[in-house]
Amino acid sequence: MGGWRVQKEKRSKNLTKSEGKQGYLKSILEGYNECDIFNCDETALFWKMKPRTTLTRTGKKLLKDRVSILAACNATGEEKLPLLFINNSNNPRSLRGN
Repeated sequence: MGGWRVQKEKRSKNLTKSEGKQGYLKSILEGYNECDIFNCDETALFWKMKPRTTLTRTGKKLLKDRVSILAACNATGEEKLPLLFINNSNNPRSLRGN
């Protein structure tokens, strides 16, 4: 039977470089309150795609309609910004001629 496929990020190969960058970043952020430091990350949601592994195989093409989602919150976790959804369009309204 089918199972879940787990996606993992690759580990950085040069850890000494990243440790130096962490110290540099800490020195920059020293003068700020934790509530003023924000972190954001993006992810993709394939909202029409069916699971890759199922009990029955249909042989149909996978739909790849995607929405990008941006999530952000401050370092203390007290302030979480609303999710930002970004979709694509073949002919965006802002670029249409009047």
